[in-house]
Amino acid sequence: MANHVPYAELHCRSNFSFLQGASHPEQLVEQAQSLGLEALALTDRNGLYGIVRFAEAARVLGLPTVFGAELQLDSGSLVIIARNPRGYAHLSSAISAGQLAGSKEHPVFVLEQLGEFSVGDWWVMTGGRDGAVVRALNEQGPSAAERRVQQMKTVFGNDSVLMEVWDHGDPLDSARNDVLVQIAHRNNLNSVATNDVLYATAKQHRLATAVAAVRERSSLDDVDATLPPAATAYVRSGAEQHRRFARYPSVVQCAAEIGKDAAFDLRLVAPRLPPFPCPDDLDEMSYLRQLVQVGATRRYGIRPTDTREDLSLRARAWQVIDHELEVISALGFAGYFLVVWDIVQFCERSNIFCQGRGSAANSAVCYSLDITKADAVSLGLLFERFLSPERDGPPDIDIDIESGRREEVIQYVYQRHGRHHAAQVANVITYRARSAVRDMSRALGFAPGQQDAWSKQVDAWGSLGVTVKNDDHNIPAAVLELAREVQDAPRHLGIHSGGMVMCDRPVTEVCPVEWGRMEGRSVLQWDKDDCAAAGLVKFDLLGLGMLIDGAIVVTEYADRKISEGLTRLEAYRLSSKRMFFPIISSTATTIAAFTPLIFWPGFTGQFMRYLPITVFIVLSASLVYALIITPVVGSIFGQRRSTLVSGESEQTGEVLFDRISEFYSKALKKFVKNPGETIIAVVMLLWFFGYAMYGNFSKGTLYFADVDPVAAEISIRGRGNFSSSEAKEIMEIVEERIQAVDGIENLYLTTGSQWFSAGGDTVSRGFIEVVDSKYRDISGKEVIEKVQKAASNIPGIIVEITPEEGGPSFSSPIELGIFGDNEQSVAKTTEIIEQYMLNDVVGLANIRSTLPYSLIEWKVQVDKQKAAQLGVSIVDVGALVQMLTNGFKVGEYRPDDSKDEIEIRARFGVQHRSLSGIENLKVNSINGLIPVSTFIKLVPRENRQSVVRRNGKFFHEIGLATESSDYLVTDKVNEMSEWLAKQEFDAGIETKFRGMQEETEQVTEFLVIAAITALALMLILLVTQFNSFYQSTLVLSAVFMSVVGVLIGLLITGKPFSTTMTGIAIVALSGIVVNNNIVLIDTFNRLTGEFPNLAKEDVIIKTCKQRLRPILLTTATTIFGLLPLAIGLSIDVLGREIIVGSRVVGWWQNLASSIVFGLAFSTVLTLIFTPAALILPSRIKAWLEHRFKLLKSSS
Repeated sequence: MANHVPYAELHCRSNFSFLQGASHPEQLVEQAQSLGLEALALTDRNGLYGIVRFAEAARVLGLPTVFGAELQLDSGSLVIIARNPRGYAHLSSAISAGQLAGSKEHPVFVLEQLGEFSVGDWWVMTGGRDGAVVRALNEQGPSAAERRVQQMKTVFGNDSVLMEVWDHGDPLDSARNDVLVQIAHRNNLNSVATNDVLYATAKQHRLATAVAAVRERSSLDDVDATLPPAATAYVRSGAEQHRRFARYPSVVQCAAEIGKDAAFDLRLVAPRLPPFPCPDDLDEMSYLRQLVQVGATRRYGIRPTDTREDLSLRARAWQVIDHELEVISALGFAGYFLVVWDIVQFCERSNIFCQGRGSAANSAVCYSLDITKADAVSLGLLFERFLSPERDGPPDIDIDIESGRREEVIQYVYQRHGRHHAAQVANVITYRARSAVRDMSRALGFAPGQQDAWSKQVDAWGSLGVTVKNDDHNIPAAVLELAREVQDAPRHLGIHSGGMVMCDRPVTEVCPVEWGRMEGRSVLQWDKDDCAAAGLVKFDLLGLGMLIDGAIVVTEYADRKISEGLTRLEAYRLSSKRMFFPIISSTATTIAAFTPLIFWPGFTGQFMRYLPITVFIVLSASLVYALIITPVVGSIFGQRRSTLVSGESEQTGEVLFDRISEFYSKALKKFVKNPGETIIAVVMLLWFFGYAMYGNFSKGTLYFADVDPVAAEISIRGRGNFSSSEAKEIMEIVEERIQAVDGIENLYLTTGSQWFSAGGDTVSRGFIEVVDSKYRDISGKEVIEKVQKAASNIPGIIVEITPEEGGPSFSSPIELGIFGDNEQSVAKTTEIIEQYMLNDVVGLANIRSTLPYSLIEWKVQVDKQKAAQLGVSIVDVGALVQMLTNGFKVGEYRPDDSKDEIEIRARFGVQHRSLSGIENLKVNSINGLIPVSTFIKLVPRENRQSVVRRNGKFFHEIGLATESSDYLVTDKVNEMSEWLAKQEFDAGIETKFRGMQEETEQVTEFLVIAAITALALMLILLVTQFNSFYQSTLVLSAVFMSVVGVLIGLLITGKPFSTTMTGIAIVALSGIVVNNNIVLIDTFNRLTGEFPNLAKEDVIIKTCKQRLRPILLTTATTIFGLLPLAIGLSIDVLGREIIVGSRVVGWWQNLASSIVFGLAFSTVLTLIFTPAALILPSRIKAWLEHRFKLLKSSS
């Protein structure tokens, strides 16, 4: 091209600068290539997040790539460019050091420490608008800017520092650039032109401003003043930059030369796996062959030497193994297989359940190394689907690991290979359709309620294109346009659920490491795909939740039969047949426990109605899995030999469990020998914890759950006849105080009150939202308390802050209704009760009633006789008053940008619009103009705003809350109820606690009925199975044990009894805890029939020893499944994030911990109580026979 000017853009941020840049790296590359740039640098803020995608896109288009980062220091930003791969490694290490020196999203970079990493392999530019030198220039003048430049020269060296200049069309840009170039000239520095790029093309300017508003948690209107006025921060051509910097032509040429000099391919920094420690001076391939030889011999038998066996499975297996080893050797992946084998071996040694899966099942080598359980040879699986010379990169072996112990495996990898050589990969959280609509609505200044409403109109799993196509929404086009642009853009980093990488050098030299959102966990700045593309070898250590109880029972029984000599097919066929009725019964009892919850009435029932439906679906799926899928899979892929020891010993081959079993067997003999004493001891234990301890030390009850609030309603009250402008001034005073509190995300206030609001003294209403818990160090409750404190002590004004409750919401936690036939009696009673609450009850807050505080209305009273004598027209007086107040409509006007007309009204000036102004008005009379004050008077009178009736009676209501969680709603309601019962109000007055208290009483009543109904249904099912009322009742005894276990859990955790959540937990437990008793008693009945000559004591002991293992396993799986939630961990599967103490945890933690404690306690007592109760009838019978015989002989 004739007018082509060489140029390279050296300061460019993508959307991997997380709410800084607006373009994908690929878009920046495409634009730079289309403009003919010599090279392009990606310099994302505080990291190298997007460089892999940037490098891959540039490689396809043939664009030279430069790698750098914009680092934020206390004094301002610097832009660092790596001159070569060595400089890249130093830059990556420096970023890691700064990130780990600070906290998540707040790294700490220090100039002198950066200089220690540089060693001449960097170009260091002074930065753009937020640069350290420009900040010094703007704040302190040229001398300060020059001192900052000299400081940089001292730290990085004279030959490494570049003065950055840019021109965005601002009138001050040229003056600033003149000063910067002069400073560079005096200090013998080169100046270099950039465009401080934030987006690829000018049309993305609007998106860039929107994400800037999201970053500042504000709207475009609020942040507009801090942003460039025009779309100028895009990728420019060399010719355009040459025109911009015509006064300093060398700065564009300098940028091109540095870009060409610093460009290199990212593949030059690709690492390799760390060398695997091999014994006996073997190399990795030789050691792998040795391990495969041993494993294959165990799996398939000795390698055949007779060529006539070529068609046998054994011969084919060894041929496949030889082929696979040749491919592995040719591709150099022996170390990879050894690392995976080593992880699996650690799991085996530590009794951690693990399983390789995916395409690794196609490998006979993986089968020989015990990485997978699938025999690829006998199943005829294709190895090339797993690994072949034509495939790029190492194979992908996913290892599913017992979720509760995955952390042990991760720590082992760190210990084995060193923390500097291993790290967890990130998960880039991107904008989905709903989050895009929500954030862009916020950026455009729409109210939070509107943001949520629009986001819910979007397809949760699809793209915004589907929403637009369906046209079933009312989302503004401007919101949709921005949301479509930002969809799939990076939002922030999470931690991959189990992906780890290893390399032969410190991993921080390849990719920076920063703090993850989990406490104490660091993470790479790349996700798994970027790691793989850059040559980092990834291993997936994924958590696998334990399977359902029924599957465990089937598998355990089959394992026992395999130990007795049965084949896999025979064992699983017999197991599914033998366990069919116990599993059906246990599932049916659990369904029976949840069935009454379907009919849950009222407000809470609407909120919780999906819980039983979900349980039904899950239990149905678990039943299919246990009775169909488990036997089929087990008969094909199950182990051929069991670790159980057949015979009377009941040993499992598992050291820990065998010790538990041995201890239990000794104790069991004592329980069976003394059944009466055992049962009495258990009953006394239940009485002690359930009545004595909980009755005296409980923390009371609450309605739903005590969750950390994220929002609160605001009510501003004040007595007085406030005009709209006065109400606005009061609202602004409160607003100013609230906005000064840290941690507020959104504040919405509006003047006036609606008809259903409290009384006539409400000046303004609204709500606040606190920032996300990830961005604050204190709880939402503490933020709201700070708001309450900030808004207090305003003379004449009461500001009520009511935090949002967890679960279904009510206008107030406590609502007291006062009903009566006489309006004055109801109002008087309401005032008496309100004063009692204000003055005599400790621990109450936000007390307000619906008493309509009267407003003052001024009436213009005209002396008509005197007006007639003066010849004054009453119509003229009315017109004057109207001119003083609302004025006369004289026309309409509709602006071009509005659909509605605006009225044009004529009235007097502002200085005349007052009560006193009326008296100064003059009106025509027969004697000329006279003051209207001669024949009118202003008369004040009471203006009643409303009369409230409900259900045919006059009605008022008092709403209130407790000051803090130290004061329980139930305690305060009981205290006030006692006082109300002693009062003698006027005849016909009734009081009733409503709202949350009324709902609490209804929930309690319903859950009691539900529990009784569930027990009745389960009893019917159990009597049908066991044909014994005694054994059925014995099964249900576990329910009462679980209730006491729940109460013990509440005592230990110091939590109050949640009427809704703890109540549901007890109902749910009634269907869960009986399963262990069902399996135990069913086995007892079967063994009694199989061994008729065996003593009852021996049958019971044999039963308990056989069933101990599945009972403990099923209990453990349920407990460990709920344990994360019980201890306060929220696992976001879609977002791939673990959050401590989220609101989801607050809602469900009470339920989860109740089930954990109830199940654990009842399981322990079941293993003690049930054996004793089973032997008790035979002992009583023997005692009666002996007693009857003695009586008979004595007679």
